[in-house]
Amino acid sequence: MPAGGRADAVTYQPRAQVRWQHRLEQTAKWVKEHGRLPLARDEAAVQAEGDDACNLVVWLRRQQVQLRSRRLLDDRIVAMDAVLPGWRPPELRAVPLAELRRKLTPHEQACEDKLRASINAVSAYVREHRHFPVMNLAKQSDMKLALVPVHWRESLARGRLSAALADELDTRLPGWRVPEGVVFKEARWQSSLREIADAITSNGGRLPLWADSMRLRRWLLAQVALQRKGKMPPERMRFLRDALGKCLSADDSLWHKLGSAEE
Repeated sequence: MPAGGRADAVTYQPRAQVRWQHRLEQTAKWVKEHGRLPLARDEAAVQAEGDDACNLVVWLRRQQVQLRSRRLLDDRIVAMDAVLPGWRPPELRAVPLAELRRKLTPHEQACEDKLRASINAVSAYVREHRHFPVMNLAKQSDMKLALVPVHWRESLARGRLSAALADELDTRLPGWRVPEGVVFKEARWQSSLREIADAITSNGGRLPLWADSMRLRRWLLAQVALQRKGKMPPERMRFLRDALGKCLSADDSLWHKLGSAEE
């Protein structure tokens, strides 16, 4: 897939998953050293030994409660089974994974169906155009579709994207992930760009002035400043050209003139 219109393909995990994985590793280390799972009488020792003072006994108990109530994610069950033999409550040790799978509420199922429909829509776009959707002022449908991967990344960061759907995205749309810390900034930036594009349409094809919106004008000038300093990411500059269209000439002379007019 061409570089245009795609995010960098990198390994990404939300902070909550990183913390969970760290606690699993600490518990596995305890089991290896002591030959058994941590028990209630070990709480003080576990806290003293842990580098972040996390209580592994309470953590393990919480996983067991979530397993009983069918709220523990599939990938976490598999990970714990692999390194913590006997961690499951006795009545659930022989139960197959399919019967322990978390059941979605009607609202969650509706959200997942909507998300799966968006995956199909973006996949169809990528098959046709060979790149991810871009901000295109001439096609409002493309502009809306360009924000869909941003919403996926937000859902991943907030822990609202199931492991199954994340795996499906990795398989069908490689490159949809972005590094942690960029997710929410990107969403805000894309939202501002969409507002600029809408303002151009409302203003008959011209960039917004101070009189139109001080906030949007200030945002535009901030992008000019970044580009002049050589700090504008190439992909963002491409998004700007796609969204602003004729408001920017091929050699960006109008873009530079915009900044000069304000000095």
